Amino acid sequence: YTPLSYLLGPVSCKKVVDFYYEKNLENDERVIPEKLWYKATNPYAFRHYIHKNDPRFEFETGRDTIEEFTKKMSRHKIVMDISGIGGNSIRFAQGMGLGLAVLRPKVKVLADNPVIPNYHFIEVDCDDYSNSEDYSKYKILADAYIDKFEEVKKDEEFINYISKNAREYFDKNCRFSSFFDLVHKKVDLNKLR
Repeated sequence: YTPLSYLLGPVSCKKVVDFYYEKNLENDERVIPEKLWYKATNPYAFRHYIHKNDPRFEFETGRDTIEEFTKKMSRHKIVMDISGIGGNSIRFAQGMGLGLAVLRPKVKVLADNPVIPNYHFIEVDCDDYSNSEDYSKYKILADAYIDKFEEVKKDEEFINYISKNAREYFDKNCRFSSFFDLVHKKVDLNKLR
């Protein structure tokens, strides 16, 4: 549990996310990809498994700037998020901020205003084995991602519904101003004197 909210990361990331979100509103050229796209600098655990063993995913490696990565991510209507070691990854808030339908297992890290599966993001029907030490679980999780992707990728109405709700959640909960408003509301600053 985080008593606050999911954060996007560096302040510069918010500006880039807003830029590409607005750009997509003006001229939406996003596509539903043929394969689920994911990018990682140094793939580990489940990321390593799909990178090396599963051609059903479009997996890219290497380091990008925040702007380069966000631009690549914003080309898709559906993106996948893989939990980081601490639970949620930056891609989760980034995808919501871009107004994308984020596909991921159940969110384990709850926030003050929790995300709702199949309202704010598309929930994969599988336990989150992304950081499991049991390598055999990775195929189960990969299959669950692909099954859910195949189920929803032709339903643009549902994808647009999730995308709209995701962006609204981002605007209300994931911006630094929202974060600090929540801190101010939850923390009695008089006790710090």
